[in-house]
Amino acid sequence: MIFINPTQHDNIDIRDHIAYPGLNYMVDPDLVNDFMKTRRTGGVESIGFLFGKSKHRPDVELVLVNKLINKKLKSWVGISDKVYKKNYKMAEHLFGMHIFPILLHPQSNGTVRLQSKNPKCEPEIRTNYLKHPLDVQRLADAIIFIDENLTRTTEFEKIRPVLYPAPICDNLPYKSREYWEKALTKLVVSFGDYMGGNKMGARSDTSSVVDCGFRIRGLKNVRIVDASVIPVTMSGHVEATVVMLAEKAAKIIKRTYKRSSCYNDKSRERRNQLNYKQLSCYK
Repeated sequence: MIFINPTQHDNIDIRDHIAYPGLNYMVDPDLVNDFMKTRRTGGVESIGFLFGKSKHRPDVELVLVNKLINKKLKSWVGISDKVYKKNYKMAEHLFGMHIFPILLHPQSNGTVRLQSKNPKCEPEIRTNYLKHPLDVQRLADAIIFIDENLTRTTEFEKIRPVLYPAPICDNLPYKSREYWEKALTKLVVSFGDYMGGNKMGARSDTSSVVDCGFRIRGLKNVRIVDASVIPVTMSGHVEATVVMLAEKAAKIIKRTYKRSSCYNDKSRERRNQLNYKQLSCYK
């Protein structure tokens, strides 16, 4: 959900977690346990994090799925039919795994702009993925780490992973840094963790849309409770945080109306007492 007050907000920043879906690894099915071989749709088997200069906040999340990108997974990931046919279709009959490097704190911010005051007119949304060079560098570093270090560890070598050679950048040396950086400009997907469209902030923050009670500024009884109120990117997915926000908002709303209800009950009781005394005077 995105709310924009045209008198106060010409642009609203949005943030997202983006991933590179080009790391399909073919593995020997005879070396993989029966559990993974019988999983048809593919599921997340493990998650890891890569830290950069900061030791307290990871830069990249790694998600391992026990299937290659197939017809069922392509719609979940958000890959078009054209891209799928060129890069993935030939691997449909193969068995393998996929590792997604997900950029958790991109420096590139998207924008949302109203095209019209007509509420039925869709807003103009620009994601601006990988516009900042640091975003490309971090994702390329993660891809190189996965291919040259992670998949060559003792445990991974037991299943003999081989990267499926999708023809993404034919004119560059395969697996070079230039190759991966060019591949990122051609193939990157959203993980659907959109944040910041309805930023929560202090009264002094003119870029905020909602206050600490989830109320839209300038309106009394309208609240927004979803991931769009999160003002900064998170080191993980938003589902659990949104549940927490909903629980907090529910408590705020119940407390607000309970207080109002108690006030009305006391006022009603006071009026009844006064009416009884007035009536008693005429007895």
